[in-house]
Amino acid sequence: MRGIWILAVWTAAGGCGAPEEPEVEQDPHWSVGVSLPVPLSQFGAAVYRGAIYVAGGLTDGGSVAAVFRYASGANEWERVADLPTFRRETHLLVASDSLFAAGGFNVPPNNVLFEDQRMWVYDVEGDAWLERPSLPDGRHDPAMVSTGDQIILVSGGLGSMDHGGLTPGDTAAIYDVRTGEWRYSSSAMSVARSSAMAALIQGKIYIFGGGRATDGALADVIEVYDVASDTWSSLDATFDAQNVYTMAPAMLGDEVHFLGGFVPVPGAPHLDQHLVFNVMSGDWTRAAELPTARGSASAVMLDGQIIVMGGFRWSQALPDAITDTVEVYTPVGPGARSAQE
Repeated sequence: MRGIWILAVWTAAGGCGAPEEPEVEQDPHWSVGVSLPVPLSQFGAAVYRGAIYVAGGLTDGGSVAAVFRYASGANEWERVADLPTFRRETHLLVASDSLFAAGGFNVPPNNVLFEDQRMWVYDVEGDAWLERPSLPDGRHDPAMVSTGDQIILVSGGLGSMDHGGLTPGDTAAIYDVRTGEWRYSSSAMSVARSSAMAALIQGKIYIFGGGRATDGALADVIEVYDVASDTWSSLDATFDAQNVYTMAPAMLGDEVHFLGGFVPVPGAPHLDQHLVFNVMSGDWTRAAELPTARGSASAVMLDGQIIVMGGFRWSQALPDAITDTVEVYTPVGPGARSAQE
């Protein structure tokens, strides 16, 4: 069912304006979604069995363990079982028809941050999180993605001294849902990095961006992990985000959409940019801008639409304010049908 998220379409401001004023054209791509129950940033998000789950994150009052679910066709979020611990920058992943929460910071109320290696799987019927084998090393801010079948891959990030230490790492840890065991990939990424983004397209995992270990600058090499051969390679194309971090990635067909972000310069505003990378052609394009500029948001794809949720938004009055805003991107035009199939 299409359009379950739409509450109101973006409209031009005004009403009974003077006739001579030009009418502002409505953007057909963006609509307003159902707001998050609380303002959230740095949280995990995934679509599981037709519903959107968001877990953990940062609120105005600090880190949380809360988990919320939005069922397809509903007009509100419902709260389900909390994560076993406070968790920030965690990842939600679906593998082998199971929902996993892994990685990130355990941030109790005293705000002492430490990397938490534990991983849990959600028991829908019992509404509980059950512990699964922990990551082989503690790391935060890695790229993390699932094949949707049996494998969860965690690559890069800041971790233990054996696998990156306090600088970005280049190793990839792989969890096999069938055996319940972790292992490391047979080779490493060519560029050690943290805060990277991952996307699964046609059986391969693509790693974008992130801060390089050498100088902290944005890594422009796009790397690809082939699950079947357990090998890494690099694309000829480069990451075209111009030193932008904390973008929200989402996949539509053969395209990866990158939304929002910020430039790591004191006082710099968060961004409304919307970049699209086509994996098959290697081309970058710009799409309809994100209506609310923000960084550290989360994005998922549901019913052929990209749902962008939460994040930090910057304004002169409210620097780094956390938002509950949800906005929905719907592809329109000749390529829309193929993108949704």
